[in-house]
This record gives sequence, structure tokens and C-alpha cells, in this order.
Amino acid sequence: MHGSWQDIVLSICILGFDLALIPTLLSKKHNPHAGTGVITAFFQMVAVVVYIDLRLWYTVAMGTLNAVMWSVIVVQSLRYQPKRKRRV
Repeated sequence: MHGSWQDIVLSICILGFDLALIPTLLSKKHNPHAGTGVITAFFQMVAVVVYIDLRLWYTVAMGTLNAVMWSVIVVQSLRYQPKRKRRV
């Protein structure tokens, strides 16, 4: 099965975004706000549904990977956020 040129170009672009997220995934100190990650992962999955409908299978794979990476970033940002001191 051969992908269309649009599928190849879109999947390469999303792969570029995926590669750009690697330093964020490896960092314990510099994670975006959890809300940013939730919104980004959600809308990436909406786009994946569109890609499925258009049968852009390489793009589906890269978009799903991107959404998963953003979901991991959300978990990390919640896990590594500084502990707040309780008021007594």
C-alpha cells in the first residue's frame, strides 16, 4: 500500500513535532502546564479521527504518537509539580 503525497508530507511534519517534544519528555523541570497538554492531546486526537476518515494512515500513526506524547507530558507535569505547603 502506498500513501498519497499528502499523507507522507503531513506525517513528516507531525514527526517533526514529535521529535521536538523529546527534550520536554526527558525534562523533569521544564514541563508545560497540564492544561496545555490536555488541550493539545485532545485536538490532536480530533485531527486523527479526520485523518482516519481521509485514509491518511501514516499521518494517523504520527498523530496518535503525538497525542500519546502530549498525554505523557500531562502526567509528568502533574507528577513533577512542586508540592505546595499547607497552611496551618
